[in-house]
Amino acid sequence: MTEIVKTLMAKASIVKTTVEKTTVAKVKVFAFALAFTVSAAATTPAATVAVSAVAVAILASATVALAAGHGSEGGGGGEGEAAPSGGGEGANVRWTLLGWMQEKQQFKMQDQWLAMHRTEGHYELDLAGGSQSYKYTTNVSSTGAATSNTTTSETGSRFLASFFYSIFGVSYEHESSSENWVRQSGEVKLRLFGTHARSSFLNMGVGERTWAFSSPTSTVTNAFAHAKLNIYLVHFFGLTGDYSQYFKASDGSGASYDGSKLVYGAFVEIGFLRLGGTAFTEITHKTPTATAASSDTRSGSELELAFFF
Repeated sequence: MTEIVKTLMAKASIVKTTVEKTTVAKVKVFAFALAFTVSAAATTPAATVAVSAVAVAILASATVALAAGHGSEGGGGGEGEAAPSGGGEGANVRWTLLGWMQEKQQFKMQDQWLAMHRTEGHYELDLAGGSQSYKYTTNVSSTGAATSNTTTSETGSRFLASFFYSIFGVSYEHESSSENWVRQSGEVKLRLFGTHARSSFLNMGVGERTWAFSSPTSTVTNAFAHAKLNIYLVHFFGLTGDYSQYFKASDGSGASYDGSKLVYGAFVEIGFLRLGGTAFTEITHKTPTATAASSDTRSGSELELAFFF
């Protein structure tokens, strides 16, 4: 009995020496093989029980030692390097918000790299149409004070076609209104985050919008910058928002136009279909050459149906 225990303890020192250079699986196999071999050599039940207890102790000691060795490696040191002082073993495996944010940023960059270098699914085509209902308010001022304020109820429609290759895209948008005008926009886009249109993403773009009025007849073309954000809360439901800034431009009569538009809402996806509802506020500043300047506000809602290919 005494000789068996001495032999087992000698083997334990060997396990402790080699544990930093092996895996947990190898340590377990080694310990159980050792216990089986020595138990077979034991001549009494008491010796077998003692051998088994010592083998379990060896296994526990080896596993703890290996875990500590892995922890020090995870802390940034090489093999045999001590863990950083002040934190103990727990400092090497502690979860931190900064670490999580860094990992999320790395994952986003990896997603963008994969989106640019994937061999399949490069092309995306999205078609969307919407019906709008809104209030049109005109504020006319001459010397900085509002002189008139009129509000009417209007309706409109919108059609959008968007094509992406990898993270680069182009789009065409057509809008019409009961105010007797038609707008057409062309845009070049870059997807900064996200892998496709049916994922959480951030798109940035620039383009031109042509606004044609029929009463009275005039046309103005504005350059604009646009940003759109999609966030999926679950795999079939998400939130959307976009902002456009239209830069100043003049029509044929010399009247200048500039403004902005904010859109926000939610959507539900069913297969390749998306049903959405949004609210929007558009502000247009108009400065004619011979009459008072005006600030027009269009505020309302839109129901949208989109198809993804």
